[in-house]
Amino acid sequence: ALGVRASAAQKHGVAARLWRRVVAADTDDAKARCNLGAALAALGDVAEAVAQYEAALAHADDEDVAIACRANLAALAIRLGRPAEARDHCLKCLEQRHCDDERLREVRYNLNTALRQLGETRRAIELSWAGLPEAMVAARDAWRQKRRRERKENTSARHARNASRRGNDDDDDDDVLVCVVKWGTKYDAAYVNRLARGVRKYLGRRRRRGGASERRRRGVACLTDDASGLDPDCVEPLLLPPASHLRAWWSKAHLFDHSLGFAPGQKMLYLDLDTVVLGDLAFLVADSFDRLTALATDTLANERRAGGLNSSILRWTAGDYDAVFDLISDAYHFDALSRRVYKFDHWLEMLLLSGDDDDLVEEEEVLDERRRRDGAFLFVATLAANGGDSSASSSSSSVPPRIVDYGARLAREPPPGAALVCFPLHPKPHHLADTVPWIRDHWRALWPVAPHDDDDDDDPDRSVDRPPSARAADTRSIRLEQDDDLIA
Repeated sequence: ALGVRASAAQKHGVAARLWRRVVAADTDDAKARCNLGAALAALGDVAEAVAQYEAALAHADDEDVAIACRANLAALAIRLGRPAEARDHCLKCLEQRHCDDERLREVRYNLNTALRQLGETRRAIELSWAGLPEAMVAARDAWRQKRRRERKENTSARHARNASRRGNDDDDDDDVLVCVVKWGTKYDAAYVNRLARGVRKYLGRRRRRGGASERRRRGVACLTDDASGLDPDCVEPLLLPPASHLRAWWSKAHLFDHSLGFAPGQKMLYLDLDTVVLGDLAFLVADSFDRLTALATDTLANERRAGGLNSSILRWTAGDYDAVFDLISDAYHFDALSRRVYKFDHWLEMLLLSGDDDDLVEEEEVLDERRRRDGAFLFVATLAANGGDSSASSSSSSVPPRIVDYGARLAREPPPGAALVCFPLHPKPHHLADTVPWIRDHWRALWPVAPHDDDDDDDPDRSVDRPPSARAADTRSIRLEQDDDLIA
């Protein structure tokens, strides 16, 4: 009982000592070994945690304990860069026919991650759709058929419109709505205000006056559950539905919610709040908005996978992708999905990367395969800087990147020509603003207020980029510190 309470209180050192006593008294106690493994993993002793989980499996005659051990072994295998082991552990769990969806939630999350890291994204998508309500599958198919029909019917008109816009500077970025989402307390209003001021500085709206093109001030629309502290000079708050079942990063789905008033045909650009703007953003709005565009996972270090989507940056036309919200607007449907899929990015992949390869692509349009994954264009993190071309450049290219993700190599300064720096995991900009000059100058200086308070980062219901908690036998869930993709 003491070990259970210590684990529930996240006093992992105490829990480890108590569980060791139980294991010493009875080396065949699989539940005690499983809980000891969870405590050791939380303390960072991964090798010993793996040994305890494997020993527990050898003695487990309880299906719940076996599933808990395999789910946690899968998470640790992913952390250690062994996704094939993780996949095998998860598939073993899914063979248990008497398990309900809730007990297999973390297993499916880990399986999704492992398969994607193994290059088996299609299989991950197929497994995620399997078992979802028939109404969701039917709605997906209807939406995809509608998109194909509309693209075929409107191809000529769209090409004519785009050609006209390319010759008119007024239309280049004048009607693009820049959006951000702030839900909960992980990011405060200062994050919104700084990003909005960066956008206003580097993506001004153009207008003609006397034959010359000049900039006019641009703000951003902020979808939020709390508008307090937002700068009215550059931020327009759009309140999220108070009773919405979509929380944390799933709040991004409301970007595709037509009930919030986004006019069909409106060009939309979304940026994550933990983005630092360094330079001209015109390249983000220079290309067509006919397809949803996202960051590619190919060169994002934290993703550890290629061929996927990352929603830190999104570009699309309002009304074209309403299915992103519509299919999960029903709480029952979202609950069914959230038992299989943890990340909002994986949900986008389920909609855009499933089905026939050419479902959402114009047959007559020639596309660079490095830029496209079926229905989506991709910004690769080493985006070429030449002339606004958004084709991917190789890692050995001498062309400086425009979009980069933060890493140790950026501690001193970002590469020349970089316009955006993304912070997908830890640290975040507020962790570095006191010590890294370019973050202080390009981020904190835009809205100089008191340092960000990290107290709320430990709240599991109000933190966006932490996974659900670990599953341990005979205890409440135990949270492990880990990457976004790991569910231990």
